[in-house]
Amino acid sequence: MYSGTSTNPCSDTYGGPSAASAPETVIVQDALTRLGQGTLHGVVSYHAYANMWLHAYGYTTTPGGSVCATSPHYNEINRVAQAAADAVQQTGGQNWVYGPVCSVIYPASGSTVDYSHDKVGSEHAYTPELRGNSFTPPTSEIVPSFEEQWAGLVAMVDAI
Repeated sequence: MYSGTSTNPCSDTYGGPSAASAPETVIVQDALTRLGQGTLHGVVSYHAYANMWLHAYGYTTTPGGSVCATSPHYNEINRVAQAAADAVQQTGGQNWVYGPVCSVIYPASGSTVDYSHDKVGSEHAYTPELRGNSFTPPTSEIVPSFEEQWAGLVAMVDAI
């Protein structure tokens, strides 16, 4: 409920009654924690849609504020995000942007990227927003999306 969330249960951005109140969130957090504090070299949480390779942080420095938080590892994670976005763009020919969630799209607290980066210790945590113009892309976009994302994932691993 820090930034980019709503207290309205009918909102798409509802933050829940408390942190990690959704069972799905607890499962993801537990799995990430089990995989190891500081031993995960990269976490990728794929989303649809927007042609973006996003990284920490999504939240602002004050509740409801407009100043995005900045990771102390910004230069490194942004370098890797650029390599991944460039590879995706070269593969599929579409324009891709990269950078922190908060400044590239909008404030969004409680993301997998931020949790992985801060709580689990994975310096390299990313959210690629897949190609397309809807949350339900047509089947014709599956193969090109896979090809792009595979190229981005390989570039990310190579850059790390």
